[in-house]
Amino acid sequence: MGFADADVLMARVSEAASAVDWASERFWWRVERVIRAKGRRPAFAGRTVATLAPGVTVVDDEVVVDVDQAENDHSLILRVAAAAAHAGYPISRHALLSLSGTATDMPAVWPERSKQALVSLLGAGQQLVGSIDALERYDLFSRILPEWRHVRSLPQRNAFHTFTVDRHLLQTVVNANAFVRDVARPDLLLMGALLHDIGKGYPGDHTAVGMDIVDRVGPRLGFSVADVGIVRSMVEHHLLLAETATRRDLADPRTAENVAALVVDPLRLKLLRALTEADSLATGPSAWSPWKCSLIDELTESVDALFAGVAQETRTVLPDDRFGDLLEGVRADGQLHARHERSGDFDLWVVATPDQRGLFAKIAGTFAVHGIDVIGAEAWTSADGIAVDQFQVPHSNAVSTDWGRLEHDLRGVVTGTVDIATKLAQRIRTYGRAHRRALAASPPRLEVLISNDASESTTMIDVRAPDAIAVLYRLASSLAAQGLDIRSAKVATLGHEVVDVFYVQRSGRTGTSRQIPARDHDALRDELKLSLTVE
Repeated sequence: MGFADADVLMARVSEAASAVDWASERFWWRVERVIRAKGRRPAFAGRTVATLAPGVTVVDDEVVVDVDQAENDHSLILRVAAAAAHAGYPISRHALLSLSGTATDMPAVWPERSKQALVSLLGAGQQLVGSIDALERYDLFSRILPEWRHVRSLPQRNAFHTFTVDRHLLQTVVNANAFVRDVARPDLLLMGALLHDIGKGYPGDHTAVGMDIVDRVGPRLGFSVADVGIVRSMVEHHLLLAETATRRDLADPRTAENVAALVVDPLRLKLLRALTEADSLATGPSAWSPWKCSLIDELTESVDALFAGVAQETRTVLPDDRFGDLLEGVRADGQLHARHERSGDFDLWVVATPDQRGLFAKIAGTFAVHGIDVIGAEAWTSADGIAVDQFQVPHSNAVSTDWGRLEHDLRGVVTGTVDIATKLAQRIRTYGRAHRRALAASPPRLEVLISNDASESTTMIDVRAPDAIAVLYRLASSLAAQGLDIRSAKVATLGHEVVDVFYVQRSGRTGTSRQIPARDHDALRDELKLSLTVE
């Protein structure tokens, strides 16, 4: 078809669809006006019904511009767009043509009036999308901010996203408007929202590229060196709170300490908290939930406490304190005992049984056989050797699950009367072809990160892999084969990828560090990758 690659084709299709949508929306808007007037020309047609600013008026429910009266300076385009967005009126085609014909290149450093006009436009809420889209029909917004041209109609690299990059950025700004009264610098929040993904579509890491772009754009827009540094840090760490909250152990004080070291101060923390929610809500329906919100709030509160000088303590959970009834049952008969309970939008399934090698993997495999998605897990062992594993599952799975049958299979797996590996192989053969990965512009990755810096007592293993059946089981089985105990795990599906994070310790170690020595990390990484590539 003559396109360089699939991204170019997708961008062209998106741009064409956007143009059709814009034109059709304006057409039907005019049709509705005629219908409201019952086919008659309104008495006020052609008359000014409101003045938004000098030379900027509303005529026939559209914003028009008298360039001679509107102080035609570098800020005019942004002032017109901001006035239209705040008033909730579309910019007329004639006004757009006038602005296009009189526009001049922005100076090397924007005047204060231009910067304030941009911030005003970004603070207009949902209506800013229509105003900027109208400007882009005539390449006006990209003329003001040339870096925007690269992300215009740019497809996302992950099906996790609903919008193209430019639309995602604008929707993030819209969402950020809900938090402008919660932060000390709302102007920087809006700028961070506009630029947080501006580095997408270039070679290399989009965050690093975005930071370089902010270093160029910020001073040009008239922001101070200090303000540019704050926006740059927002771009650098726009994923920090979400990834840490959902993929790290929040009970470990080092988690909050690591985040505090990166965030630096309370001002940036509050800006990042607001940006995180605005960004997640603009990503797609599965990117934000009450559960994720609670985790991010917990992390933010811990980091804020550190900034306030409040010491953090390790939250040690004793199995007998939380699961005494299950432990007593196991002590009485030596059998597996389990229960499930509702916890917000999720259900908790708790299993207590005499500890054995690979127990976590066996339970995870049983859940996979029953088609249950695990999104989080924690594990404890009592002083007398009883293991307690707690799994967090979506409530939708809980409603459709036959818990009696699941518990029966769990007992069989633990006692050895049920071969979970055979059952999983059968399920994979049966459902493997029907298990379709979400389409994305980039292939899914297989990456394994191993670090002893995320916790003082455990080794963190972060795995990104293509979405498939029983990924958690395969990884947990491989860890057990390497003599490692899983203390906690967090699981997430991001479109076509899964992200499994484990906090592990070496089995049977007392009196010495139970972390995995750095010299063994490469070998373990190879084993984990092998477990996901061998059928």
